[in-house]
Amino acid sequence: MKKIAVYDFDGTLYNGETISDFYFFCAKYKKRLYLWLPYFAILYLLKKLHIISLKKFKEECFRFFGRRISTDMVYKFWGVKKKYIFPWVANELRRDRQRGYYLICISATPEFLLSGIVLKYLKFDAFIGTRLNPHDNRKIMGKNCKGYEKVNRLYQFLSKNNIKDFKIKKMVSDSKADMPLYKIAEQKFYVDKNGKIRKGTPKRYI
Repeated sequence: MKKIAVYDFDGTLYNGETISDFYFFCAKYKKRLYLWLPYFAILYLLKKLHIISLKKFKEECFRFFGRRISTDMVYKFWGVKKKYIFPWVANELRRDRQRGYYLICISATPEFLLSGIVLKYLKFDAFIGTRLNPHDNRKIMGKNCKGYEKVNRLYQFLSKNNIKDFKIKKMVSDSKADMPLYKIAEQKFYVDKNGKIRKGTPKRYI
């Protein structure tokens, strides 16, 4: 039986929000990107008022990416930002590996932004994120990887990789949005607002 530990990324492993952090990082090199800020503020208000969906909000925000994003820029971004991975993460992942856990990170952040830091730097066994159209980074393929969709994507991944005998041993997140994953996990941990990992489920919805 494959024993699986599932982790969220933003606010859980990383002290930040990847998309907004990446935007401001890119804006340091391309000042014109700051011109998008009023538009993003309006979009956020429309989302909060439920006038537009979360998926539509994110697709509109992704417009600053353009059709292509330089992989060099993503590499440069994590060269600077990897220091914001929470201090407890390395030891926790090491203990999980010693327990024989198969490590999966599942995030609503686009896959192209996290695959390198998750798989190469943190050495997770697998990463699942929101999929963008490879020919147009402004379009989400399928659904935004959040809430119940994380469970769907997890089961799709396990089925695709012919992993039939498994148990979700552990779930770690900072947000109540991941309650669907907590419901299928044996051990439940959350990351509090101070970046500390604790037993139980999150107290806030993000």
